[in-house]
Amino acid sequence: MNKIDEIMNQLEEHYKSVERTTLNSMREKEEPWKILISCLISLRTRDENTEKVSRKLFSVAESLRDIADMPLEKLEE
Repeated sequence: MNKIDEIMNQLEEHYKSVERTTLNSMREKEEPWKILISCLISLRTRDENTEKVSRKLFSVAESLRDIADMPLEKLEE
């Protein structure tokens, strides 16, 4: 186990009872691109909408390529 993993495990243990934010809940899967896209969405939406919008987008886009190829009109939905 490297030092970063060790620190993350300690932090996770310490903050187990703290409610996870939308972006933190997405860390469970190794898909950092989803965190990045959700961060960008959070800049344009209220916190309570970030998760809804992110999940809706990721239900139709399984990769960055899917998002890049998506017509602008569909993204705006």
